[in-house]
Amino acid sequence: MDGVGVKFVEQVKYLGVLLHVLLNDYNNIQRKVKTDYCEPNKLKRTFAQCSTEVKNTLFRVYFMTMHAFQL
Repeated sequence: MDGVGVKFVEQVKYLGVLLHVLLNDYNNIQRKVKTDYCEPNKLKRTFAQCSTEVKNTLFRVYFMTMHAFQL
């Protein structure tokens, strides 16, 4: 293009999704698995000082409404 070479990359992040030249989603799956392992530790650390009653209320309000809806 006008004497300038076009850079070729094997993957690029577009709208938060890794697009790979092989058209597979292995890298996205690996990123999601890492996130899924980190999130419970973040929650545990954030709410460690809360009472059991507060933790149960938060669970019912946020978690059950998201996942029970799909059932």
